[in-house]
Amino acid sequence: ELRYLHGTGRSIYEEWTEKNSLKPKIEKLLDDNRASLFWIGERRKGKDANVILCFHGDGFMYPTQAPTLSFWYSVQAHLQRKGKSIGIVFLDYSLIPGAAFPTQLSQAVLAIKHLLNLGMVPENIHLAGSSAGGNLVLQVLSHMLHPLPEVPELPLGRLGSVYLLSPWVILYPPSSSTRKRNESTDVLDVQTLNRWGRQVLTSVASPTQPDVLPYLEPSKAPPAWFTGLGKLVNRLLITAGGGECLVDEIAEFATRLQKERIQIRYFHQPGGVYNDPYMDFIISTDPKKWVKVGNVVKGWYDSGLE
Repeated sequence: ELRYLHGTGRSIYEEWTEKNSLKPKIEKLLDDNRASLFWIGERRKGKDANVILCFHGDGFMYPTQAPTLSFWYSVQAHLQRKGKSIGIVFLDYSLIPGAAFPTQLSQAVLAIKHLLNLGMVPENIHLAGSSAGGNLVLQVLSHMLHPLPEVPELPLGRLGSVYLLSPWVILYPPSSSTRKRNESTDVLDVQTLNRWGRQVLTSVASPTQPDVLPYLEPSKAPPAWFTGLGKLVNRLLITAGGGECLVDEIAEFATRLQKERIQIRYFHQPGGVYNDPYMDFIISTDPKKWVKVGNVVKGWYDSGLE
């Protein structure tokens, strides 16, 4: 019902581009035409092009939404004002329950290979994901460290950067979960989060298969699972809101990654909620009222780009 009300990813994107006086640029993935790439502004290609490849969230069940597109458009505009040109492209991946794991992972890998086929170099490709999209970014990194035979190979060098916004690192929490502590302050309640997590896990053919779960629930992966992460990516940023249900899980996961040889920053937005910077484009369009985390993200990209 919600999907029917929201529309498809393509219809949302085309309506958003029209509203922002942009020409829609859509590319189908050659090896999986169920998925598409949506460009914000100019389509980039070549070895000198920098591109942020974004994976949207919403539990792998809903397409990307207009506030998400607006936030990343504001990131692009900020960097352009700083004299730094960067492309923004969204992967419109297949949704569950019609497409179970590892469909979305395969499509994410094909999206990266699509950019490489446009002549881009790995160090100029920057992955970003929110919520389930953050989970998908981590699936990609897990696949690079521990290749799944049913997913296309990704033989490439070190990526430019990774940004995880309110990443979904545990799909279904243990009994000791602290999610309920922030249920009254977050925009997403515990019951919904748990239901979404169960739906993702039950969509997998063998949800208890041990070699599948680390990809879906990175916080539950074996201790050495992310060893070698520093060889895959130069910089990593994780942000979470102090008032969101997932904050403790995210903070614990960020601490875990601190042990790897990688330049990592974890930013905690006091009182912030799930996908906080996207809320700025729902509640207020006045930049003076935007939450701090949005500026942290823009500054982080600015400091990492030449």
